[in-house]
Amino acid sequence: MLNQKQFKARAQRFARELQIAVRTAEMLPVEHTVTARPIKQSFDSLTALQRDNGDVTLGFVNNRVMLNRLLTTIPKLSELENSFLKRGIGAVRFKAGLTFRQYTRLISLLAVPLKTVEAQGGAKKFLAQYSFDGIHLFPVSANQGRTTGGDTVIDMDEEAFLLSRDGASTHLGISSEWLAMFFESANLETPSGMGGPADIMRRITPTIEAALVKNEGNPQQAYLALAEILRGVTPDVAMSAFSGRHAPSSSAKPEEMAAELMEETAMRWAAKQFASIPGGADAYVVEGEVIRVLARSLQATRMAAGLAAKLAVMFEEYGFPKHTHEKVQEELQWVATAPEEKHQQLLKVERFGHLEFRRLLDHLREQLGKANIAEATALAIHYLKFLDRAAHEIQPEELSRTGDLLQVMESVRTDFARPIAERLVETLQCEKLQGFRHFQLINLLAQVGKSAGCYEEFDIVQMVGVAIEQSLGRDQAAHSNCCFKALRELVAPNALERFVERYLQNKNDPALPRNIASMLRWTGAYGIGTLLSLREGEKASGSRMALIRLISRSGNMGVDVTRERLHDERWYVVRNACTILAELNDPELLEHLLPVLAHPDVRVQKAAINAIVNSRSPERGQALAAGLEYLRDEALLQALDEIAFLKDPATAPELEKFIRSNSAQTRLVEKGFQVLLVFPVEQIAENVVRIITELSGNPAFETAVATIKRSRPEIRESLMKIAGDSKQPALRSLSASAGKSK
Repeated sequence: MLNQKQFKARAQRFARELQIAVRTAEMLPVEHTVTARPIKQSFDSLTALQRDNGDVTLGFVNNRVMLNRLLTTIPKLSELENSFLKRGIGAVRFKAGLTFRQYTRLISLLAVPLKTVEAQGGAKKFLAQYSFDGIHLFPVSANQGRTTGGDTVIDMDEEAFLLSRDGASTHLGISSEWLAMFFESANLETPSGMGGPADIMRRITPTIEAALVKNEGNPQQAYLALAEILRGVTPDVAMSAFSGRHAPSSSAKPEEMAAELMEETAMRWAAKQFASIPGGADAYVVEGEVIRVLARSLQATRMAAGLAAKLAVMFEEYGFPKHTHEKVQEELQWVATAPEEKHQQLLKVERFGHLEFRRLLDHLREQLGKANIAEATALAIHYLKFLDRAAHEIQPEELSRTGDLLQVMESVRTDFARPIAERLVETLQCEKLQGFRHFQLINLLAQVGKSAGCYEEFDIVQMVGVAIEQSLGRDQAAHSNCCFKALRELVAPNALERFVERYLQNKNDPALPRNIASMLRWTGAYGIGTLLSLREGEKASGSRMALIRLISRSGNMGVDVTRERLHDERWYVVRNACTILAELNDPELLEHLLPVLAHPDVRVQKAAINAIVNSRSPERGQALAAGLEYLRDEALLQALDEIAFLKDPATAPELEKFIRSNSAQTRLVEKGFQVLLVFPVEQIAENVVRIITELSGNPAFETAVATIKRSRPEIRESLMKIAGDSKQPALRSLSASAGKSK
């Protein structure tokens, strides 16, 4: 993980490269070769930054640039700021594992002409139409949106805006980016339809409580975001969030107010918990939960002395047992211990119980937050020593806690994935864990593989996948609910797509196609579907063929998945599936494309015809002839021309059927006869006789006669002779017409 200075320098470079890419895309389409270079350059900078730091957030708040949790200034970035704000975007979070295709979609969005934005009802309605995988868009906050001329429109009346100014400090409102981060810290979505600052203040306490109590909550993030929210409101509004007894001075800094709110919320929650279950067997559980929440509050605010004094008052006020007070005080002393001392004490722990493990996770979060990656990684590896014990000594709780450890360690970029993958694979291969513990082990391996895929550590994904596949091979029936399911979910679609993008950039690496083939074998239908989607959007012919070669490595599975897309409701998906099946050399291509010839969209019909023709199957003419009754417009003419070229006598019955069924359309009768008369006369004589007989008295009869007259001499003379020898009036009239012509 990068330190703050390194991250800032590289993030600034990415922001400038993104500005160049957006500026170029505003002049030329993103598919243009001139535009592709700056887009690719900025994407490479972003992915390199993500590999070292994880998710990256870039936004604009009150004329400053947001780089993750850092607010700074970057000169000469006003064009990108305008591109964001004019389209209603306050910030963008680029998630680790982002693919080039997803990134290019964002560039297209930022380059949309402003007239288009206004025509669709403004930035808010325009932005609501877009959703991105791998990218989170934060809407622009009030009083920050820009007009096409770059001006800011105040989202309140003039008096309210002027009253929001407090002395020399200007409160421009609450940033939507910090609001989103605040609710996100409690694993909540930002509520829709929120009112003004007063409404937001009413939601503060419940959100803080959720961030403290929920295991997936992030009190540190809640504290940082809350301080920024309080910075954006007037002091009297900020004071309304307090209950009154522990309210700080109105002149307190936003950070001090946020700390007071966090501690007050934690204390009130703890008091309610102790009051609801005063004793009995549940008291121990409540006591442990209260200690955990109070410790999380202290970790976020770093104000141990103040919280300890408040705890003493609370315990005396509510008359809680003395031993409970002592345990809480002991925990507070631990939290106040120097990080170096904590680290040494945790390294001495041989077997982690519930309390020790909770302290371990808190310390790891603290170390990762300070970018002490090596220390955090060493401590996390130390926890894994329980895997060295005999099988009967390894407890399910220890394996379950390893999943929590992984979640903490994968929140940032570390080198922990490789050692834990190696340890877990070694444990799997020695087969010492069975039953439920084997199930836990497989889930841990899958979790490691997914995390490694996000950071493009595909060699780790390969190592994990091979180990699980070997385990599955020992007894497929017994491992269907553990190993088989884990393999199917091992590689996320974004990670697979990113891996394929790397292959397309470096087709000379012989290992990449083999690894991708393995991933397709593991992921099954959804993995092949990912490649099919890439193939549909790929513009370069060389890359399209490379993708087809990758899909073909999956064998029959690739063909089966593509066949299913023939039934998709979207016409372009069906069209592309026709082409891909032909490229995959589907052995049953004609059988599966024959129903597609009846598709209502002519573009799909043409794609099916091209696929049938390119198959070079000896029966392709018969397949085209069988679909004549469904084809329309240029697709019909294309099929008739191909049948004429093939001259397959087996198509004559279908041609006859086609002409007779379209007798009211002289143009189609003429085209049908032109194709039919290409065949040797001995093969079509009977067909012509039946058609002429049926067309007698129909306007199309004259068209048929005229077509015969223009046919090759040997065809014309043979048909006239047959007509002259016939006793049927229609054929005799054909012979008479021919005689007059002579």
